[in-house]
Amino acid sequence: MIPTDWVDMDSGNIAAIKYNPASLELYVHFKSGKMYTYYNVPVDVAEGFAHAPSPTQFLNRAIKGVYEYNNE
Repeated sequence: MIPTDWVDMDSGNIAAIKYNPASLELYVHFKSGKMYTYYNVPVDVAEGFAHAPSPTQFLNRAIKGVYEYNNE
């Protein structure tokens, strides 16, 4: 299931994630308060992230440095 509403994550530094399948934007809210938007993230990557045993490792391996982002 793809998290189209905010879903809390059981992760050391990731508080919650949300995905917009229409725009392919993945939103990541960190426990530090920072928010990142990753662009052109395919549905299967967002779904894999939502269900990863270690969300932080998945983010570092499959999203960071792969997709353009903006941080707020």
